[in-house]
Amino acid sequence: REHYQARLRFLESHGLAEPVGGTLWQVPSGLTERLAALERRDVVAARIEQAVSVAGLERVAALPDEREQSPRAVTGKLLVIARNDELSDRLHAIIDGLDGRVHHYELGSRHTAGLEPGDFVQAKPRARGASRMDRVIENVANSYGGTYSATYHREHDPTVSNKDLGLIRNRLTALSRQSLVLMDDHERFDGCTDLVRRVEEVAARNAKLSPTMLLRIDTMSLEAQVSAQGLTWLDRHLAGETSQQVGYSGLGGEARELAQQRRAVLVARGIAQAGRSGALEPQAIEKLQIQSMHDYGRAYAGESGIAYVPYQPGKEVTGKVMPVNDGHGSVFARIEYARQFTLVPWSRDLEGMRARQVTLSWSFSRGLQMTRGRDLGLSR
Repeated sequence: REHYQARLRFLESHGLAEPVGGTLWQVPSGLTERLAALERRDVVAARIEQAVSVAGLERVAALPDEREQSPRAVTGKLLVIARNDELSDRLHAIIDGLDGRVHHYELGSRHTAGLEPGDFVQAKPRARGASRMDRVIENVANSYGGTYSATYHREHDPTVSNKDLGLIRNRLTALSRQSLVLMDDHERFDGCTDLVRRVEEVAARNAKLSPTMLLRIDTMSLEAQVSAQGLTWLDRHLAGETSQQVGYSGLGGEARELAQQRRAVLVARGIAQAGRSGALEPQAIEKLQIQSMHDYGRAYAGESGIAYVPYQPGKEVTGKVMPVNDGHGSVFARIEYARQFTLVPWSRDLEGMRARQVTLSWSFSRGLQMTRGRDLGLSR
């Protein structure tokens, strides 16, 4: 009885029990679940405290609450990826966020390979269901025997925009890589009947295995980005191209200070204009982007033995499209042809052209102009 009374007094101190007279106590329904939540908070707090201590930081922790369960993405520095316990195959990540807080994310049993502490990453909860776009695709396809194409969509809805059609094509290309739909050589997609149900089944399965998507934005630290030659996250932040919330304390405050140091470096190099503050000029972003392409092109040429041909903006080039991430937040398309390759900035319009022949031209002002070429089969 003494042990019971001691336990009830402990629960009372946490607002989970209340004496109602004599030896009678009242406890709320769902007591087990509420105790499990308290235990989880203690575990997460201990993990965050250890990660922050090892990194030598002073930070405010964002413990599990309603904000952590929201779909809001958090960007920051990866502090640690570790197993939940010695017997588990499930992992967690601790991220020093740009919002000034340290965040804890459950990764499940799998995550993006090759991530290391210090990488600049983005974490966001994995989608658990079908999107509105998936429902539109299924609705159109059901009117055409389960097959979707841009032509069918225009017949079904003459008001659909080219932008929406492009986004749908990218979505279907991604679904085809998961074998949820089949794409033919004329960009018709079969198997769209009952698409929503199958997408939701796959999404639920993936969310159970990996509830959080952890994506690398840059392998270069914010401090190293100040003196980098090519395009960095700090440059995109100065240009207003990033959507991440940047606080005034913690990593956010450090990022704001480093961004101003980066701008001073670009001014000294003649890339940014002196005497101005705020957004970085489009011309500066163009120069840095081209520098990043040249740096990667020369490095890849040395590794592969394939000749690198710098792209001349406005000129046409024909070849096979291969997506490339140089590890510093820049994504290119590598256009391969005749033991040579050229690089252009990656565009969503190229999403459905992976490993296919295209003829394209690109300039910073006009963007990407593309026509699809023939696919190279064994007979060619």
